[in-house]
Amino acid sequence: MSNSVDDPDDSDKGLRSFVVQGGTLPAPDGEDDRSAALWYIKIRSCLQRERSIWKTQAAYPYLSVDALVLNTAYREDRRVVLVTNNFLLQNVTRSDAGRIMAARLVGGGVDAGISQSSDLFPEGAVNLNAYCIVAFEPVLFVGGMPFLAAAPWLVIIDQGVPFQYTIAELRSDGQHSYPHSAELDFTPYKDIVARYRETYLQNAGDLNAQGLSELDALLDELFAINNNIHREASLYHLRRKRLPARYVHHAPTLTAYGRLVHGAGNEPQIEHNLALLHYRKSLEEFHHAKLADSGGDVDRAVLHGAYCMIALATFIEAVANRVHFTARGEYPDLKDSRTAEDKLLEEAERITKNRADRKARSFTRLKQTSAEYGALVQVRKIRNHLVHAIEKAFPVDPGTRLSELFAMITVGNCRRLLSLVRQGLLAVLDQVPEVGVLVRLDRGVIWLGDMEVP
Repeated sequence: MSNSVDDPDDSDKGLRSFVVQGGTLPAPDGEDDRSAALWYIKIRSCLQRERSIWKTQAAYPYLSVDALVLNTAYREDRRVVLVTNNFLLQNVTRSDAGRIMAARLVGGGVDAGISQSSDLFPEGAVNLNAYCIVAFEPVLFVGGMPFLAAAPWLVIIDQGVPFQYTIAELRSDGQHSYPHSAELDFTPYKDIVARYRETYLQNAGDLNAQGLSELDALLDELFAINNNIHREASLYHLRRKRLPARYVHHAPTLTAYGRLVHGAGNEPQIEHNLALLHYRKSLEEFHHAKLADSGGDVDRAVLHGAYCMIALATFIEAVANRVHFTARGEYPDLKDSRTAEDKLLEEAERITKNRADRKARSFTRLKQTSAEYGALVQVRKIRNHLVHAIEKAFPVDPGTRLSELFAMITVGNCRRLLSLVRQGLLAVLDQVPEVGVLVRLDRGVIWLGDMEVP
C-alpha cells in the first residue's frame, strides 16, 4: 500500500503514469496532510469532470493530460466531486494512517491496533483539522484509469468542508471487480471499461488515425456518463442531512504503541499497548546483547541481557493484565497478589467459562511441569532479583564463570526464555481470541526487519 501523493511522474514508483503536456501539475497549497489530500482529490475530480483535459496520442498509453486545461479547472471555485477507489481517514496523521493500514494487512500485532471509538473512517462530514488521503496509486497512474467515475467511495468538498460516503460495493465477475451501488448507476461503464482495457490498456502498438478517432469517441461516451454520475452524486450529497463534523481536534502523535480513543466530549485520548512496547524492548535488548557478546564485551552483554529479561517479565505482566481486563471489564488493582502466570491462566480460563456456547468453554492450561510454564516462572524470578536490587551473593556458575544470576541472562538463556515465553503465551492466547492480537507471536510475519525473534 502507498498513501503517497508525490509527483506521479516519478519513475521510481514502478507505476507508469500519463504524461502532462504543456506544463506541470498544480502545486499543493501546503506540505501538511490536508493539503496533500485536497490536492489529490481536486486533481482526480478534474480528471473525471473535464473531457478537454484528455488528449489522444498515437503512442501508448494513448492519452496525455493538458496542463493548461487541468490548471484552469483546478483553480475553479466550485463543489468538488470525486468517485474514487481511494479514501479519506480522519483524526490521525498521514504517517500514523499508513502504519495502521500496513499493520492491518498483516493481521495486527505489530502496532497498538485500532479502537472502536477512533472513528478513523468517516461517513459524512470529515474532521477538517485532521484528515488524510489513503491513495493506493499515483494521481495519474495509467492502470488506475483516473478518468473513470466508478468506485466504492464518494468524496465531496463543499464550501471547504470534506464529506465522504460509501456508495458502492465491489463485485467480481471472475476477472475484474465492478462497483455495484443502490445510489448511483454504474452499469453503463461496464462495456466501456471492457473495451478500454482490451483495446488500449492491454495494447502495445501505435494507433492509426482510425484508432485515435475511436478512442476520442469512447472518451466522449465515457464523460457523458461521468457528468451524469457527478450530477447524481451531488444530489445524493445534498439530500443527506449534513450534520457538522463530529470531531474538530488536531491529529495526535500516536506512535506504534498508541491507539486513538475519544472521551465523552469527543476529545482525543491515547491508549497504549504496553505489551507490545515491552516485548519489542526485550527483543531489542536481546539484539544488543548478541552484538556485545559476539564482540567479547561481557559487561555490555550482561547489561542488555538483564534488561531483556526485565522487559520480558513486564511484557508477560502486561499480557496477563489485558486478559484480566477482557475477562472482567477492568484491570487488576494492587490488591491482586497473584503472579503474572497465575493471573494469565486463571483469567483466560474465566473467559472461556463465560462463553454462551457450552461447547466452546474448554480451556487447556499450561502444565506446571511444561518448559513454557517454567519459563514464565523463571523470567519473573530473574526480574525480581534484578529490580529489587538487593546485593545478595550468588555462587559462581562453573560453565560461564559468571554469578548464577548473570548466568541466567546470557545470550543463550535469553534466547531460550524468549522462545519459550512466546510459545507459552501463544498457546494461551490462541484459545481466547476475545483478547485480540496484542503482539505478533506467530512466526508467519517478519515485522522487525532482520532482528531475531526467538
